[in-house]
Amino acid sequence: MIHMLNIISATIVCSWTQIFRDSKPFQKDEVKNVQERCGNMILEHIEVSANNDMN
Repeated sequence: MIHMLNIISATIVCSWTQIFRDSKPFQKDEVKNVQERCGNMILEHIEVSANNDMN
């Protein structure tokens, strides 16, 4: 999830080595942060879709 979020946030489409240079494990707080950011992105997407459906 962390890598996916970083790729999406950085709008990387071809050079993934910009993100995957570091192979050390992620800390629990980093994982929690990514989970929260992903959840917020999903909720924002749902909200935008619901608003577009109302119009």
